[in-house]
Amino acid sequence: MNIVLNTPFSILKTLKAVSLKPVNYYPEQELSKLYDPIHFPQTDKPFNKKNVVVLILESFAKEHFGELNKDIQGGKYKGYTPFLDSLIRNGYTFTDTYANGRKSIDALPSVITGIPSIGEPFVLSVYSGNETTSLAKLLGKKGMKQHFSTERRMEVWVFPPI
Repeated sequence: MNIVLNTPFSILKTLKAVSLKPVNYYPEQELSKLYDPIHFPQTDKPFNKKNVVVLILESFAKEHFGELNKDIQGGKYKGYTPFLDSLIRNGYTFTDTYANGRKSIDALPSVITGIPSIGEPFVLSVYSGNETTSLAKLLGKKGMKQHFSTERRMEVWVFPPI
């Protein structure tokens, strides 16, 4: 995996990588009674085949968006992102925002697969070769195709035809 990943830097970085030490605060039987992290949501509604656009913004805080801060300045706060505010008004937006990493290299594993930063970037860890479930894999099973713009760092998922 390290050879395919990208560069000699990655290979050298992963040679020194150590795996996390297991920590067991509860016996397995007691833990499964308290909380089961495996969840299989059930619905009787069909899958809604709408296009999905994932915008990953770096060095942005929620405070920059006028549309997400209607309570500032008596509702007159406009923010610094008029175009993104227009997208927010017309799309599905998550309003609870959290940083899941400290560096750019943490962003994609966090956004696409839900893997948080664990002290070192996931792609440089000993776990980078593990199989993961990702947004790409889940939407691909529903017949969607992925288009990735490296210039704009934007993922676009569309149902055929484009």
